[in-house]
Amino acid sequence: MKRKVHLFIAVIFIGSLLLITCKEKLGPNPSMKFITDAKYTFANDSVKVGDSVLIGLKCNWNGTDLLSGLNSYLNNGLVVEKSFEFDPQVEALGMSFYITKTALEEEIWQFELMDNAGQKDTLSLLLTIDHP
Repeated sequence: MKRKVHLFIAVIFIGSLLLITCKEKLGPNPSMKFITDAKYTFANDSVKVGDSVLIGLKCNWNGTDLLSGLNSYLNNGLVVEKSFEFDPQVEALGMSFYITKTALEEEIWQFELMDNAGQKDTLSLLLTIDHP
């Protein structure tokens, strides 16, 4: 009887060990950063209502899982959902777009980069009204 109990415990232990060690190995998360050239807005800023700011993002894949999309959020609400096919021959993807300041006192813009494995990287930017 003791032998059956020991065998049962050994089977449970080995099975648990296999489940833990056989997890899918993912590469590091994709990464992105703001483009910091003079014409771009890349830090929190005050902007007049109706003015547009140029945002630039440099997106890098992890070498394993291809980039699959970029979502843009304004104050936690989805504004733009963009899916794309990433060319693995390209090391980084650069994109630029304009944001027009609304009448909201504060706008928190968040950009979320995703890859095919579901891994993400996020950046955010705060735009406030420039009161004359």
